Amino acid sequence: MRYEAGGAFVVGLMVSACAVVGPLANPRMTDAPHAACVAMPQPTPTTGQCFTLAEQLPDGTRRAWTGGALGPGQVLLAVHGGGQACAGTFTHLTVTGDSPGAGRAELATWDLHARPGHAREIRWDRPFAGRTFALADIGSTLMNPAGARITVREGSFEPEQICFKSY
Repeated sequence: MRYEAGGAFVVGLMVSACAVVGPLANPRMTDAPHAACVAMPQPTPTTGQCFTLAEQLPDGTRRAWTGGALGPGQVLLAVHGGGQACAGTFTHLTVTGDSPGAGRAELATWDLHARPGHAREIRWDRPFAGRTFALADIGSTLMNPAGARITVREGSFEPEQICFKSY
């Protein structure tokens, strides 16, 4: 009996190891098995993307996202959509994009009741292409993210992909 319980414990530990070790070994979540993503420029709604994109203007109004780089004060909102391919409990937000120079932005999430989730300020000091930033611990038993917000504070950032991911 003791060997069976010990074996079950070891198997349970091995199965859960990906959820614990995965983000530590791969903080950009490049090989996460569960993902809900949208690529930019946003394709037509019939392609099954997991987010609807909108730009929030300085006066608080919103309009459909038309693509391109975000500058200081511009906010990109990504509202997580439904559908079986997009469903899940997610632990990380990843944002991939380009920048022609130094800058600063904020990544943030919110839940279904519009309560703020986690936020992180990101900074970069040189141009880059295809760099991925991650915001960890966005989901819990009390909070499943419903959307993401990218706010550029300095410089310029052109997003290529936004994903919710988990192991």
